[in-house]
Amino acid sequence: MDTDPQPKRVFPMLYCGTFIFRIACGMSALLAIMVLEALGFSMEALMLFAIAFSSVEGLIAGATGYATDIMDARLVLLSSTLTAAISVCIYMLAFPFTGLPWVFLLILMIGHAVHGIASSLNVTPSLAVISRFTRYENRARYMGVFDMSLMYGRLVGIALSGVVFSFFARLGGGKPEYGLFGFSILAVLFIIAGLAFYFGLPHMPPERKGKVEHIWRQLMKHIGAGARVMFSKLRRDMGITWFVLASLWGLAYNLGPYVMLRDFGIHQTETGFITAIIVLLVGGTAPFWGYVADRIGRKKTTVIGISGLLITAILGIVATSVFRVSYKDMQFYWIISPGIFCFASIAPTFLGRLGDTAIKGERGIVSSGFQFVTSMGEVSGTIIGGLGYIVCHRLLDGSALQPVAGIIGIGVPGIILFLLTLAFGYRLRPDEEILREVEKLSATGLSES
Repeated sequence: MDTDPQPKRVFPMLYCGTFIFRIACGMSALLAIMVLEALGFSMEALMLFAIAFSSVEGLIAGATGYATDIMDARLVLLSSTLTAAISVCIYMLAFPFTGLPWVFLLILMIGHAVHGIASSLNVTPSLAVISRFTRYENRARYMGVFDMSLMYGRLVGIALSGVVFSFFARLGGGKPEYGLFGFSILAVLFIIAGLAFYFGLPHMPPERKGKVEHIWRQLMKHIGAGARVMFSKLRRDMGITWFVLASLWGLAYNLGPYVMLRDFGIHQTETGFITAIIVLLVGGTAPFWGYVADRIGRKKTTVIGISGLLITAILGIVATSVFRVSYKDMQFYWIISPGIFCFASIAPTFLGRLGDTAIKGERGIVSSGFQFVTSMGEVSGTIIGGLGYIVCHRLLDGSALQPVAGIIGIGVPGIILFLLTLAFGYRLRPDEEILREVEKLSATGLSES
């Protein structure tokens, strides 16, 4: 295990800073969706908005990973919060352009793209730091606590988004565009997170030689490096599974709230809390599942997580068919919670395995694989689900199925992604085989970059 001048300071401050950062991120994403929906923007607009974040986040992950390898990681984390503060200020610049819908949307997309840069500057160095200061026997549980910090921060932000939107909209006489001023709160949160990272974390000398003055040239060179990392022979099985799963998550997370608001007619506050319930279960159990993955292995724990998807589907059918509980009812989400509980084991387990394969000096580059696959998967899921939503609404317009056209539109591709996740997830390679290849890679000195 690597040493650090003050190891006890690393994890608490990393988790606290991440929690604050993700409160702002969670609130930002759903708040913007609520504004767009309330102003009558279409699914096409929502797709463009979501893609602006995820595509930029994934493409530059390799570059932020390289920066993490050659710089003090806390400087990269500080830059993430400053970039995020800039992004939410850009959101508010859209306010005067509500009468010009596409200009309004374009400004929000620019803000969201800058936010994607900030997210990449936050997650990649965080994973690299955890990989650096842990070993196989405890890595997944530390990753689990990070996942909980990330998810719970997002949870708080999501739950508050509806409240913040309603508050600022009321201040503006009921005009939804006034919800944009809620982003002013987020700028303050990002600055607080930056102070926590910079003053709370100790100096962490880089593990790799690199000239900072050449960083821009190298950053451009490493754009998209996450793809090479995750789809190499060593991680290909995990990369494919993760990509399909991220597509499913992107479809549900980016489009689900819109469908609740537009098709189900659920109020913004209730939409926020329903989304938060799912995040609550996924994030809250992550440390436990990380501990399990350290004890019984990564593959066995992943099988439990993949099975959780199947359990969730079965319980959903039971809830609607047997107990007659509507998916519009919050009780529905409590009924399917055992499946979500098992599903929560996937993230800390996969992050643990990713850290297991990270070689000294290239932990940032390797960690960028998580951002790339997650982001590109979310982009794919959003596009596929969005197109399904649009096509079904047009084809079923005026028919008896029109009230559920949105559900069918995102449900069919959702089921396909669900089945693909099961197929690939159950075929992951054994832990022992992966560790042998990592040992051989370390011995030969081969490079990921």
